[in-house]
Amino acid sequence: MRILVTSDTYLPRLGGGEYHVAYLLKELRKMGHEVTLVTTEKGSDPTDQNVIRVPYRGIFSFPKLFSVLWYEAKNADIIHSHYSFRLAWVAGIVARMQKKPFVITQHGMGLLPQVNATFLQRLAFSIWRSGSMKRADTIISTSEDMSVVVRELGFGSKIVPITNGYDPEIFKPLPSAQVDPPVLLTVRRLVPKTGIQYLVAALPILKKQYPTLRHICIGEGRAKEQIVELAHTLGVSDMITFPGPVDHEHLLKYYGQASIVVLPSTAESSSLTCIEAMALGRIIVASRVGGLVELIGKNEERGFLVSLTDTEHSSYDAPFTLPPQRIQALADRISYALTHRDEATRKAQTAAVYAPSHFAWPILVGQTVKEVYEPLIRH
Repeated sequence: MRILVTSDTYLPRLGGGEYHVAYLLKELRKMGHEVTLVTTEKGSDPTDQNVIRVPYRGIFSFPKLFSVLWYEAKNADIIHSHYSFRLAWVAGIVARMQKKPFVITQHGMGLLPQVNATFLQRLAFSIWRSGSMKRADTIISTSEDMSVVVRELGFGSKIVPITNGYDPEIFKPLPSAQVDPPVLLTVRRLVPKTGIQYLVAALPILKKQYPTLRHICIGEGRAKEQIVELAHTLGVSDMITFPGPVDHEHLLKYYGQASIVVLPSTAESSSLTCIEAMALGRIIVASRVGGLVELIGKNEERGFLVSLTDTEHSSYDAPFTLPPQRIQALADRISYALTHRDEATRKAQTAAVYAPSHFAWPILVGQTVKEVYEPLIRH
């Protein structure tokens, strides 16, 4: 099978959506399929020779994008776009004109409302979203939270649920981390919606009970300067280490040190960090929002949940500060997980057993081929 994939973001940018696409390409090729990726992400990936990069430079990029996708689609059996964004909009037009099956995977970008967007940006986002989804034969939803939005937009009949996944060859259960000194780990992009600022705000509370507690904050992003300044203002700078972005294969040493992996997000489709932490048998404290609820379980079978927002639905509208009672709730949940070690360990062990059968990439790609690609091609 020849598959043309598009994604507005990709490696070397680090994130769950970017790794989702990378793993999908890897597994499809291992199955013997021919796969080409077209992306607007700048940079390079020397390990992947079948990536075509067309950096986005405003509206003047669209003729070039159309030309590249038109040429690559000629020999494709199916076109699979990630996000209902610019590339999906162009790919959908190409697919319709060439009568090719067209699939979209929803991760959040392009689907959820954009924060602080101008009128013209909101208009463009709406056109890209509605146009790409109308032309899609199938919409892969990575979480029930994404499915809710797709249904609200009137495309529920097109949904096939397939979550994000992880590499089971890399992420295998690790021994429990030492309790003292406790280490909180975040592996997130440093942007408002990942909520790292909420954890930093909770550190002064936790410090009173755990004076030696440390926070390892992996990632980069536009909110880093604000987060560093917040830590300085609160007097907890000495508690936090910023290793910067870390590639997947080097994350294991940090996960091995983690007493708790914290995900205080306001928006998550299907969190790769959460899935990897589950596969590794790490104790998890996460916000009760979006795909995190499905991953941890509504009854917290596989970790601990805390309500940081008024809704369980994902939102990119993440304030930099939360009411004191919300910050206290986060600190209390982390403290509970640290002090109730037996309960926390049981949840982590349950997660480690659950992950391989639900989130291993070979299983998910097999599902994608059998439940999405093959029926569309036969049709």
